[in-house]
Amino acid sequence: MKTAAPEFIELTATLSEEAKRRILSRTRGKVFDRFSKYEMTDDEAIAIQLTIEEEDRKEWLEKVRELRAKDAKKAKKKTD
Repeated sequence: MKTAAPEFIELTATLSEEAKRRILSRTRGKVFDRFSKYEMTDDEAIAIQLTIEEEDRKEWLEKVRELRAKDAKKAKKKTD
């Protein structure tokens, strides 16, 4: 089972109800299924969702960096 990062558990406590509702609306299947199966609290589900989104963001940034590096190499070859 996916666990929430400690920083997101703390962050969840400071969010407004509107922000919590928005995050819960983005909750994907697995988190939502666990939410209903294991009777986790809204705050736990939100913290897990934020953890997943952060991991996805880091993965996306890494792919963008790789693509930019490839583009830079291609551009350098063209100028040489």
